[in-house]
Amino acid sequence: MADALTESMKDVGLLLFDPGTLCVLGCALFCISYGAYRSQQFYAAAYGAAAGSASSSTGRPRSGTTEKFGSSVSVVQKSTAVLLPILASIMLLVLFYFLNMIYYLLLIAILFGAFTSMCFVQWPLWELIVFKFNAYVPRCPTAIPTIDCIGPIPLELILSLPIPIGLMIGYFFTNSWVFTDIFAFCIIIFSLSTLRIPNMLIAAMLLCFFFCYDLFWVFLSSFIFGDNVMVAVARGATEGFHWNLPIALQIPMVLTDGQSLLGVGDIVMPGLFLCYLYRFDCRRQGHPMQGYFINGMIGYVAGIWLALTMLVITEMAQPALIYLVPCTLIPAVVLGASRRELKALWYGGHKPTAPIGENDAEIELEEMGESPAGVAMSADEDLVVGDELVVGEELVVEVEDKAG
Repeated sequence: MADALTESMKDVGLLLFDPGTLCVLGCALFCISYGAYRSQQFYAAAYGAAAGSASSSTGRPRSGTTEKFGSSVSVVQKSTAVLLPILASIMLLVLFYFLNMIYYLLLIAILFGAFTSMCFVQWPLWELIVFKFNAYVPRCPTAIPTIDCIGPIPLELILSLPIPIGLMIGYFFTNSWVFTDIFAFCIIIFSLSTLRIPNMLIAAMLLCFFFCYDLFWVFLSSFIFGDNVMVAVARGATEGFHWNLPIALQIPMVLTDGQSLLGVGDIVMPGLFLCYLYRFDCRRQGHPMQGYFINGMIGYVAGIWLALTMLVITEMAQPALIYLVPCTLIPAVVLGASRRELKALWYGGHKPTAPIGENDAEIELEEMGESPAGVAMSADEDLVVGDELVVGEELVVEVEDKAG
């Protein structure tokens, strides 16, 4: 018994501290951190919170790209939080039964998303280069004119195309895990940057539903469908065809055999909540070191290590979300309760400043639980105060038509 326990602990140590495992975990943490940073940028650009004036803090005037992305960010609502795991379950069953038939259609769709995501990740770099070049060559065009129905093509887009094209060619010729990891890496950053959870209430709903989703499809699906549906689909998508789908970060192990693998969903779902904590910290203190985001990241690492430990002990496939969900939600709840900020955290309380009408007056919102007029609000309620409409985390300014 003692020998078996010692051997298990040795295997756990080798797995947890294998360079492959540490690299995958580091990539996941970087994706979440950078995605949170871009998410905060878009939020600030769209709603005026710390967006500044016509020039950024670096002295570089914004080209409007950040504002366009910020205005097109998708906000996850309650209905979305309920529908997502249902749609994911339907898709999983379709892949379980018909993966051979729709594989190439799925491959095209995922690679298109990866191509778009790679352009998105490069965009800030090329935007800076174009700006610096324009400072020396003012007459250099910043867009390529085309036909009227398409409009001018930004120079940043043209410059960002060669790298994705080269990576796609390398992927089709080699099918190396390096290329699939790059594609998954960019998809994760794009998802975290352009999807926004408005408050912890919706985050808890989304994560708890996906907790049940993972629990069912990994541990219970075999009793109904005769096989572990989640594992079968993952194995088929990453090993069953000539080109592996970029649906996970996977790096070969060094100290043991096999690969260290972490699914895209295991990063994106908790990552959306961690991005919200990052924005919450920034809005309340102006920086992400206030505690919620850091606590959440520590909890994320603990959840990954707990999942790997249980993988070795049970010798069974482990759904990472059943460990990541409590390890990210509980620290935020405990810290919020200890700081008496749980109500603000739960409903998305913040203090943004937003331009109103033509005078750019600044409005400071109190805790989400209390409106400026002292009226209690819930996450679903729209509160109209003067000319402003407050909806959860979002601030939409409405100016009445005085002519009427």
